[in-house]
Amino acid sequence: MLPEDGYHKERQAFFGSIGKTLNHILVGDRLWLSRFIGHSAPFRTLDAIPYPERLILWGKRQELDQEIMTLFSHYNDDILKTHFSYEDTEGTPQSIPAPIGFGQFFNHQTHHRGQVHNMLSIAGTTPPPLDFSYFYFESKG
Repeated sequence: MLPEDGYHKERQAFFGSIGKTLNHILVGDRLWLSRFIGHSAPFRTLDAIPYPERLILWGKRQELDQEIMTLFSHYNDDILKTHFSYEDTEGTPQSIPAPIGFGQFFNHQTHHRGQVHNMLSIAGTTPPPLDFSYFYFESKG
């Protein structure tokens, strides 16, 4: 397991540290979920650090992942014909087709999880696999 100082260590990454990057992923997810359900943005900056403590962030991430799965389990193909209207972090009104919003949502996670994966490797920790096929075969036993 990565030591606490390694989690907070500033690195040559867009958000600096592993902890800051993981918070950014959560902030981005919360922003997009609020847009998908028509709520106001819970954050106004993408570099917010709502959970500086690793274990608290981990718990919040698990809660959020459950919310994501629940939300998407209620969608059907009709949602793909809609648009999401929202204000971006600058306060500018925007409207985006649902498929583009969903693509952005998951691409954003993947992009920054890849950065964390790289930072863990550089820190000398074996990062978890990210490939879909790994999880498929693992679930099959």
